[in-house]
Amino acid sequence: MDSVIRESSDNDDNVQDDMMMMANGNDDGLMNAKVGKREREIDSSRSCVERVIKLSRLSHNDVQLVKLMNTRLEDMKDDIRRIYRQEHGDSSSSVGDGGMSVDNFELIKEPFKCGVLSNFIEDTEYLHKLRSHLMDDVIYERKNNDLYSFKQSQDFVSLDSQLIKTFRQFMLDQALPFFHHITGIPLYPDELDINASKYESNDVLLCHDDRLDERRIAFILYLVEGWEEDFGGTLDLFDRDENGQPRDIVKKITPQWNSLIFFEVSSQSFHQVSEIINQSRIRLTINGWFRGPQKPTMINCFIESPLPEIKCGTVYIDEDIFTDWINSVYLDSKTQAEIQQDFVESSEINLFQFFRPEKYEQLAEALKFTDGWIPQGPPNKRCFEILNESNYPEIVKECVNLLTSEEMFLTLHNFTGLKFHPLAIEVESDESSDEESVAESRSDNQEPSITNDPRCSIQIRRWTKGSYSLIHDEDPEVMIEGPKLDVILHLNHNFTTNRDSGGFISYIAKNDDDDLLVVEPESNFLSLVYMDEQTVRFTKYLNNSHPDTYHDICLVFRQ
Repeated sequence: MDSVIRESSDNDDNVQDDMMMMANGNDDGLMNAKVGKREREIDSSRSCVERVIKLSRLSHNDVQLVKLMNTRLEDMKDDIRRIYRQEHGDSSSSVGDGGMSVDNFELIKEPFKCGVLSNFIEDTEYLHKLRSHLMDDVIYERKNNDLYSFKQSQDFVSLDSQLIKTFRQFMLDQALPFFHHITGIPLYPDELDINASKYESNDVLLCHDDRLDERRIAFILYLVEGWEEDFGGTLDLFDRDENGQPRDIVKKITPQWNSLIFFEVSSQSFHQVSEIINQSRIRLTINGWFRGPQKPTMINCFIESPLPEIKCGTVYIDEDIFTDWINSVYLDSKTQAEIQQDFVESSEINLFQFFRPEKYEQLAEALKFTDGWIPQGPPNKRCFEILNESNYPEIVKECVNLLTSEEMFLTLHNFTGLKFHPLAIEVESDESSDEESVAESRSDNQEPSITNDPRCSIQIRRWTKGSYSLIHDEDPEVMIEGPKLDVILHLNHNFTTNRDSGGFISYIAKNDDDDLLVVEPESNFLSLVYMDEQTVRFTKYLNNSHPDTYHDICLVFRQ
C-alpha cells in the first residue's frame, strides 16, 4: 500500500502504472484559491490509499474508456517519461536551451519543469465542435478580485453537454494515467477539477503558484488559432530569488491550437497569464488540476522585514510649515470636530484639496520629474515603485517631515478620535450600543490595545500600467497586530478613469472578495480609513487601458 501513495521511484513505477491503468475502468493552471472553488463531496473517513486504489478493482470490461489523445503521444509515452524524468538512454530526443524535445513533446526545464504536448487531441473535428460549443453555448461567470480578471465556466462535472462530458471522461480515462506514467506523481483516479476560461481584452491572472489542498498537476489546453505573443495571454514562468520568492519572468509560452501545458504544482511553480492586449481576440482554454496525496515538502514561509516606523515626537517642524501646507479649512477646530463625527460613524473619510494649491503643485511636479524609483516585489505580492529616500527633492523632504511630525499625529487624533498622541484626551463615546463605529470597536471585547507609543510607516509610490498590490497572508502590513489607520495622499491623478482600468484601492474583510470600501484616487485628496485586524486592502491591477502614471504617499499609523 505504501508504494501506491508515495512518490514513484524507478523500481515501483511499473507497479503504480498498472494500478493507475486499472483504475480507468488555472491559467490557467492557474488560479489561486479564489477561482471557482467547488464543494467536493468526499467522505472524510476515506484515506488517501483508499481514494487512490478505489477503482483499481475494476476490470477493463467494466467501463467504456474514452480515448481522444493523439496515438503518437500514447505510443511514445515511455520516451516522454524518460525525457520528463531526465533519465538516460533516449537517443531520439533533441536538447535545446533550457529544455528537451521529442516528436509532439517539449520539456521546459527552467525555471521549473513544464511539459508541452502538441497536437494533443487526435480528433480535430471533435475539438473544433467542442471549441464552438464552449464559445457560443456555455454560460461564463466573470471572476474579478485582486489576483485576476477573466470569465470562467462551471466545473465540467456540472455541465449537461455530451461534448463536455466526453472530454471530462477522457481526461479521467486516458489523460490521467498518461500523466501519472510520465511524472510518477500519484493521482486520485476519480478526482478532477476542470473548466473553461475566457480571457478577453485587459483580462489577466497575476503571479501565483497554484498550491491549494491536494492539487498535484496543473494543465491548460489551448483552443485558440493564430495566436501571437503580442496579443498578450502568454503563460509566463517566474524564477525564484534566494528566499524562494518569485522574481523575474524567464519563459513565455504563447498559446497554440491543440497544445496542452502541464506542470507539477509546487513551491516553485510561480506563473501568470499576461494581460490580453488584443482588443478583438478571445483566449479560450480548458484548464484545471489533477489531485493526489500531498507531497511532503519543507514549508517555505519567508517573512519580509516590516517597514521602518517613525515614532510620534521624533520629527519636529516649525508651526509655519504646518500652516503653509495644509488647507486652513482642515485646521479649524469646528471643522475637525465635524470630520471626527463623520469618521466615527463610517470609519473612513476623504479630505479633498488637503494641501494648499501652491504646495501641492510643487510637490506633484517634483514627483513627476525626480529619479530614483525602485521596483517593489515579489510579484506574488506587489508590483509598483517607491522613491528612494536618498533621492527625495527638498520639497518632498519637507512634505515627509510634515506628514510624520508630532503635529500631524495630533491632527489625526482630532480627525479620528484615535489616540495618536500621548497627550491626546480620548474622546468619550455617546453613541448607542448598536451603532457600528470606531467608538464601538473600542468597547467590550474589541478594545484595541493602546501602546502609548504612536508610530507610522511611510512610502512614496509610483503607479503605472502593470502596477498592482495583492493580498497575501505573509505581507508585513497584513501581519501587523492591532488596528491601524490608513492615510493616503493621492497626487497627479489628473485624468478620468473607470473601475475597468484598475488603480482603485479596495478594502475587504480577510477571506472575502466583497468590497467593504473602494477608494478611487483623485489629485490632492487625503483618504483616511480605519482598519481592524480583519481588514486588508489591495490596489487593483492597472491594465493597458489605464491612461497615465500617478503617485501617492502612503502612511500607516498605529496607536
